[in-house]
Amino acid sequence: MDYLRDHWRGRHALWRAFWINFFIPFVLIAMFEPWIRPAAAGGSVTRDILAALYILITHGVILPWQIVGLWRSSRRHLEERGEIGVVTFAQGAVLVALVTTAGATITTVQHIFGFGLGPAERADMPPRYALRVLVEEGAIAIDGPFDTGLARDLKAILAATSDIEAIILNSDGGRVFEARGVAKQIKDNGLDTHVDAHCRSACTIAYIAGSTRTLGARAQLGFHSYSLDGLAPLTDPTREQEKDQAFYLRQGVQPDFVVDAFTAPHGDMWHPDPDHLKRSGVVHRIIGAD
Repeated sequence: MDYLRDHWRGRHALWRAFWINFFIPFVLIAMFEPWIRPAAAGGSVTRDILAALYILITHGVILPWQIVGLWRSSRRHLEERGEIGVVTFAQGAVLVALVTTAGATITTVQHIFGFGLGPAERADMPPRYALRVLVEEGAIAIDGPFDTGLARDLKAILAATSDIEAIILNSDGGRVFEARGVAKQIKDNGLDTHVDAHCRSACTIAYIAGSTRTLGARAQLGFHSYSLDGLAPLTDPTREQEKDQAFYLRQGVQPDFVVDAFTAPHGDMWHPDPDHLKRSGVVHRIIGAD
């Protein structure tokens, strides 16, 4: 602690403050940041949390300590020795570090949230969700992962489009909190839900929100227990799971099914057969069954 405090107060020799306390740690942090940065928005929430914590600790705590200590050491060095060239070099390095850090931080934040990326960068990102208004069917089709912004975009489309009666879902899941936002829009607008292909994981929260829930004869619903992936930072998967279990019950799903739906390990997926889904109150009608 004394070492940290001495640097902060500018008591170290300028060479130590620059090379040992500032330059070497700064380079190591910069080298490691691309490894912790998410590959693209809409990925693992755990990876997003780690990236955010890394930015907070390295750029919000360590870097200020480095810069303040180096700046004070350089001023003391100038007062004691009058070597303006060395001091100018050290203070110039601080300014370069600030610009470099700002750029790296912006890049990491873009990869977490997906905004501000150019077409070429977005081309390398995994496919995000797509919303299609099916006017003749009076429905909106949601395809792809439940990424950040889906509930917001759905709300905007519903506000601008009349005569929408149903939401058609085709998704392997995604962010639980985003699925809850979609479910709220479905509930608030009294919409039906339908699945022609598959609706798994967090997608089932949106499906269960439907006033009338229908399923194609060959469609699948997939259920499993929660993990940190898909949840917001610092949340308890068990508690969040209990909230959605209670929602299933309020929507008329049988208690035994609710227990089973959240029993499968997160890495697995339980696909109940259509008859089981109908008996348990999950599905109201199977469409196209023989």
